[in-house]
Amino acid sequence: MQKPSREMLVGIAVALTVAAFMHLWQWLEPACSNEQRRIIMKAAGGVGCFEFWLNRYQTTIQTIISSALAGAGLFFVLKQLKELGQQNKMTRAALEADTREKAAARRLVMARAIVAVGRLGRLAGVFLVQIGTLRVDGRFPMSFEELAKTAVEAHEQTTEIFPALETTEIETDWTEIEARMNSATSYITLRANGYAPSEVAQALSGRPIADDNAAFAELTDAVTRLGLLREKLVRMRRHITPASA
Repeated sequence: MQKPSREMLVGIAVALTVAAFMHLWQWLEPACSNEQRRIIMKAAGGVGCFEFWLNRYQTTIQTIISSALAGAGLFFVLKQLKELGQQNKMTRAALEADTREKAAARRLVMARAIVAVGRLGRLAGVFLVQIGTLRVDGRFPMSFEELAKTAVEAHEQTTEIFPALETTEIETDWTEIEARMNSATSYITLRANGYAPSEVAQALSGRPIADDNAAFAELTDAVTRLGLLREKLVRMRRHITPASA
């Protein structure tokens, strides 16, 4: 069933007002024909019938009109409040959808970072095998070109990790890992290209690595830190909810 429009309600109110006025006029005229009332009206200063009744019931009429206007105003206020409530409901729904999307986006960022940390750990393991074999057998299982390609692949993982560094603690952890990874992988790559430990130390800036044993220890520490970082990212992703987005 279609609800009446504002124009329709106003038209009905006007029609009822006119009908009530006409009915009142038809009632007043016979009432004023009474001889006793005519005497009273004459004593009141010769006012007409309508003025007499208007003066007599002025307060009552004002009260009725005021009540009608207040009722009409209340009706429109309630209607506006209802519309405002619907708008607020739609706004809340939109905000809830937005927070759910943000939470899903954060979980996706964390998932990508977790995968990248795992890949970086496996690539670091490749370098550990190289420097470990060099320490024992004095040779590299992989060529310089293969190690250089592995180093580039390891560096590419950082682009997936950076967006997940949401806290100072996580950012600090990653800074330490990145410094150790860069120093150790650069050292091992140059050693695979035929550089002596002393020559590598002169060529590299940043964290100094004196020899093969130091490179092995540096990379082992980086792998351990990568495992701890991955655990923290997993916990953070598990606690992401729309309320925390």
